[in-house]
Amino acid sequence: MVKLPDYTLEGAQGPVRLADVFDGKSQLIVYTHMWFPGETWQCPGCTGLTSQFTRLEFLEPYDARFVIVTQGPIEEALAYKARVGNRMTWYSTANSPFGADMGAPPGGGFQVNVF
Repeated sequence: MVKLPDYTLEGAQGPVRLADVFDGKSQLIVYTHMWFPGETWQCPGCTGLTSQFTRLEFLEPYDARFVIVTQGPIEEALAYKARVGNRMTWYSTANSPFGADMGAPPGGGFQVNVF
């Protein structure tokens, strides 16, 4: 186990602690979606990959949750989520070192982390 700082991300309802992103689950799968400021369409690889996750209920027996984080501002991230039809919850790390600390800094690549 590795102890992490008390990260705060931005969600649809405002700031949320990383610990609360688990939403009561024992496992959390975080996909960091690449973000390009000011672009209408974001990373085609990330968009294509995440569009395939349409049955998130399959994680229930594993006590796991799957979420997307991105460096984009939460308002833009949520608009993009709606545009591409993603069902999973999105969070912004624009005001948090979480993305960079987990291997996906601004302008960097994608990342998958499992907690």
